[in-house]
Amino acid sequence: MKLFKAISVLALALAIAGCGSDAGPTPGGQLSDAQRQARVQLVKENPALNDLQLAYLCPALYPTDLHSDAKKYKLEKQKATPVKWSSAQLALAANGRCGKPIPFPPAAKPAKAASTASTTSTTTQGTTESK
Repeated sequence: MKLFKAISVLALALAIAGCGSDAGPTPGGQLSDAQRQARVQLVKENPALNDLQLAYLCPALYPTDLHSDAKKYKLEKQKATPVKWSSAQLALAANGRCGKPIPFPPAAKPAKAASTASTTSTTTQGTTESK
Protein backbone atom coordinates (compact mmCIF):
# COMPACT_ATOMS: atom_id res chain seq x y z
CA MET A 1 0.00 0.00 0.00
CA LYS A 2 2.87 2.38 0.78
CA LEU A 3 4.42 1.56 -2.57
CA PHE A 4 1.13 2.45 -4.28
CA LYS A 5 0.99 5.81 -2.47
CA ALA A 6 4.62 6.53 -3.33
CA ILE A 7 3.99 5.76 -7.00
CA SER A 8 0.81 7.85 -6.95
CA VAL A 9 2.64 10.83 -5.47
CA LEU A 10 5.44 10.46 -8.01
CA ALA A 11 2.97 10.25 -10.90
CA LEU A 12 1.12 13.32 -9.63
CA ALA A 13 4.39 15.20 -9.20
CA LEU A 14 5.39 14.38 -12.77
CA ALA A 15 1.97 15.42 -14.05
CA ILE A 16 2.19 18.72 -12.18
CA ALA A 17 5.74 19.33 -13.38
CA GLY A 18 4.69 18.53 -16.92
CA CYS A 19 1.95 21.15 -16.98
CA GLY A 20 4.28 23.64 -18.67
CA SER A 21 2.65 26.68 -20.20
CA ASP A 22 -0.74 24.98 -20.50
CA ALA A 23 -1.63 24.54 -16.84
CA GLY A 24 -5.30 23.87 -17.53
CA PRO A 25 -7.67 25.39 -15.00
CA THR A 26 -4.86 26.90 -12.93
CA PRO A 27 -5.81 30.48 -12.19
CA GLY A 28 -3.33 32.77 -13.92
CA GLY A 29 -1.73 30.26 -16.31
CA GLN A 30 1.81 28.92 -15.98
CA LEU A 31 3.12 27.73 -12.62
CA SER A 32 6.49 28.65 -11.16
CA ASP A 33 8.76 25.99 -9.70
CA ALA A 34 7.79 27.11 -6.18
CA GLN A 35 4.09 26.71 -7.00
CA ARG A 36 4.64 23.24 -8.45
CA GLN A 37 6.61 22.30 -5.34
CA ALA A 38 3.80 23.62 -3.11
CA ARG A 39 1.32 21.37 -4.93
CA VAL A 40 3.59 18.35 -4.57
CA GLN A 41 4.09 19.14 -0.89
CA LEU A 42 0.32 19.49 -0.45
CA VAL A 43 -0.20 15.96 -1.79
CA LYS A 44 2.73 14.43 0.11
CA GLU A 45 1.75 15.97 3.44
CA ASN A 46 -1.86 14.79 3.17
CA PRO A 47 -1.73 11.05 2.44
CA ALA A 48 -5.04 10.49 4.25
CA LEU A 49 -6.91 12.59 1.67
CA ASN A 50 -8.24 10.78 -1.36
CA ASP A 51 -8.44 12.29 -4.85
CA LEU A 52 -11.98 13.59 -4.41
CA GLN A 53 -11.06 15.37 -1.18
CA LEU A 54 -7.92 16.84 -2.76
CA ALA A 55 -10.02 18.06 -5.66
CA TYR A 56 -12.14 20.07 -3.20
CA LEU A 57 -9.02 21.58 -1.60
CA CYS A 58 -7.05 22.14 -4.82
CA PRO A 59 -9.50 22.24 -7.75
CA ALA A 60 -6.79 23.23 -10.25
CA LEU A 61 -5.13 19.81 -9.85
CA TYR A 62 -8.12 17.98 -11.30
CA PRO A 63 -10.53 18.19 -14.25
CA THR A 64 -13.49 20.49 -13.64
CA ASP A 65 -16.04 17.69 -14.16
CA LEU A 66 -14.45 15.33 -11.61
CA HIS A 67 -17.13 15.80 -8.95
CA SER A 68 -20.02 15.51 -11.36
CA ASP A 69 -18.61 12.45 -13.17
CA ALA A 70 -16.28 10.56 -10.82
CA LYS A 71 -17.06 7.32 -12.66
CA LYS A 72 -15.41 8.72 -15.80
CA TYR A 73 -12.16 8.93 -13.81
CA LYS A 74 -12.70 5.57 -12.04
CA LEU A 75 -13.09 7.30 -8.68
CA GLU A 76 -16.72 6.40 -8.00
CA LYS A 77 -15.75 4.19 -5.04
CA GLN A 78 -14.04 7.05 -3.22
CA LYS A 79 -16.02 9.04 -0.69
CA ALA A 80 -15.65 12.77 -0.49
CA THR A 81 -16.22 12.98 3.23
CA PRO A 82 -16.10 16.61 4.36
CA VAL A 83 -12.87 17.80 5.89
CA LYS A 84 -12.21 20.99 7.83
CA TRP A 85 -9.08 22.34 6.17
CA SER A 86 -6.21 23.37 8.42
CA SER A 87 -4.48 26.70 7.96
CA ALA A 88 -1.37 24.81 6.76
CA GLN A 89 -3.38 22.98 4.07
CA LEU A 90 -5.00 26.22 2.93
CA ALA A 91 -1.62 27.97 2.83
CA LEU A 92 -0.09 25.21 0.68
CA ALA A 93 -3.10 25.31 -1.64
CA ALA A 94 -2.76 29.09 -1.95
CA ASN A 95 1.00 28.84 -2.56
CA GLY A 96 0.34 26.23 -5.27
CA ARG A 97 -2.24 28.48 -6.99
CA CYS A 98 -4.87 25.80 -6.59
CA GLY A 99 -7.79 28.17 -6.84
CA LYS A 100 -10.38 28.74 -4.13
CA PRO A 101 -11.27 25.49 -2.32
CA ILE A 102 -14.69 24.15 -3.28
CA PRO A 103 -17.15 23.79 -0.39
CA PHE A 104 -18.22 20.24 0.30
CA PRO A 105 -21.85 19.51 -0.54
CA PRO A 106 -24.19 19.31 2.45
CA ALA A 107 -24.34 15.86 4.00
CA ALA A 108 -27.40 13.80 3.16
CA LYS A 109 -29.90 13.80 5.97
CA PRO A 110 -30.57 10.39 7.49
CA ALA A 111 -34.05 9.02 6.90
CA LYS A 112 -36.42 9.56 9.79
CA ALA A 113 -37.36 6.43 11.67
CA ALA A 114 -41.07 5.84 12.03
CA SER A 115 -42.26 6.96 15.40
CA THR A 116 -43.58 4.12 17.49
CA ALA A 117 -44.74 6.26 20.35
CA SER A 118 -48.48 6.61 20.53
CA THR A 119 -49.92 10.03 20.37
CA THR A 120 -52.78 11.09 22.56
CA SER A 121 -55.16 13.87 21.93
CA THR A 122 -56.96 15.81 24.58
CA THR A 123 -60.22 17.57 24.14
CA THR A 124 -61.59 20.29 26.22
CA GLN A 125 -65.29 20.78 26.66
CA GLY A 126 -66.62 24.21 26.91
CA THR A 127 -69.65 25.04 28.99
CA THR A 128 -72.33 27.40 27.89
CA GLU A 129 -74.53 29.35 30.18
CA SER A 130 -78.03 30.32 29.23
CA LYS A 131 -80.10 33.10 30.79
